[in-house]
Amino acid sequence: MRHLLQIPFGGDTYENIFYVADTAMQWPWGHDGISMCFSTQTFMAVFPLPGQDRYRVIGIFPKNFRQEDVKQFSDIQNAIEKQVGLNLSFEDTRWFSVYKLHHRCVDQFRLQKVFLAGDAAHVHSPVGGQGMNTGLQDAYNLAWKLSLVIKGQADENLLNSYNEERLPLAQALVNTTDRAFSMITSASWSKRFFRLNILPILLKVALKIPRLRTSIYRAGSQIGISYKKSLLSFSEDKHLIEAGSLVPFVNINSQLIDEHLKFEGFTILLFDTILPGDQMQNLEKAFANAIQFIQITRNENNEAAFEKFCVKRTALFVIRPDNYIAFASETISLSAVRKYLRERMLLKIID
Repeated sequence: MRHLLQIPFGGDTYENIFYVADTAMQWPWGHDGISMCFSTQTFMAVFPLPGQDRYRVIGIFPKNFRQEDVKQFSDIQNAIEKQVGLNLSFEDTRWFSVYKLHHRCVDQFRLQKVFLAGDAAHVHSPVGGQGMNTGLQDAYNLAWKLSLVIKGQADENLLNSYNEERLPLAQALVNTTDRAFSMITSASWSKRFFRLNILPILLKVALKIPRLRTSIYRAGSQIGISYKKSLLSFSEDKHLIEAGSLVPFVNINSQLIDEHLKFEGFTILLFDTILPGDQMQNLEKAFANAIQFIQITRNENNEAAFEKFCVKRTALFVIRPDNYIAFASETISLSAVRKYLRERMLLKIID
């Protein structure tokens, strides 16, 4: 589809060839974490898998081997051990593959009625393990918008926000993973010196600092991604959690917030506010039942929710179907919500 539509897929292919294997080995650094091994010539990443001493191993294919001559992992095991300078003793390899890596990204996620997502829109190195998660977030971002438009509940222009929200994130991801990957695979003496002598120390120190460790986790898990600059995000009060942020993982009314947000449409959270039922019903009806209300009273069970949402007294939040905060205000005004949903979210009113 990219070729048919002549959508550029800018970027390049990495020079090195890479291998991946599902294998068993005696790994002296434990089975409960990810390990990265750096050497003058290469790197090797080790991910624990279910099963006794089983791991997913990823690294650079030995340069003194021809790709087409290697039929199984055992053909290059000794060379890999020499590359990383470790006595590893691989055995019982159940899967092995060799492949090339690319770093590329389209310049648009939408062209008329065609939408690109996942690997069709962006490919990059495996640094950080971001590829699959990014594709899933693309799909999630697009799916709820498509659903509203197909059902006639929102204007088609809502679909333009897919490109506006996801393209900058994909471009930034491709660029950052490319820089990181070049650092750990480069043969230049300066980058080799950095990854062997400085990078391990920096990582060791960073992981001991709670704030930095949290930042690294939020980046790697992608829960730190936000749409704060999106036209769909609007905050009336700065000290509340900002619109565009992912909903905090917290209990609401003695139940995980995820359970409340299984609703397919928008959710309005009302903190320490009780509205007449007819007002809520009128708003639900006006937007074709695409809205649900959840009232959260201040008590010991909800105190963490008030803290996470930065609510001091009362507040109102509109939550998007993909669990991002769309609208945040201390003022409890359903007319303001109505205006926001109609003008920014482009939902259609049923008179």
